[in-house]
Amino acid sequence: MLAVKFAGLSLEEAAVAAQAKRDKVHRLMRELQRAGYCVDPAPADRLARWLEADRRAVELAAAKAHVEIGCKFT
Repeated sequence: MLAVKFAGLSLEEAAVAAQAKRDKVHRLMRELQRAGYCVDPAPADRLARWLEADRRAVELAAAKAHVEIGCKFT
């Protein structure tokens, strides 16, 4: 709430900024699982930017969720 009042952030921006890396990884895991076992890299990157998560967090979330990013269907 202080970030909203004094830093001028929106409520959503303040919540994302206050999240720990663990929380970001868990949210990434949930969203990747909802997308399926094979996820296109573009939506994964958009989600990572929204959560301000680094590439390592995305890779960790994908591994924990048993999801492959950028896989090819044969």
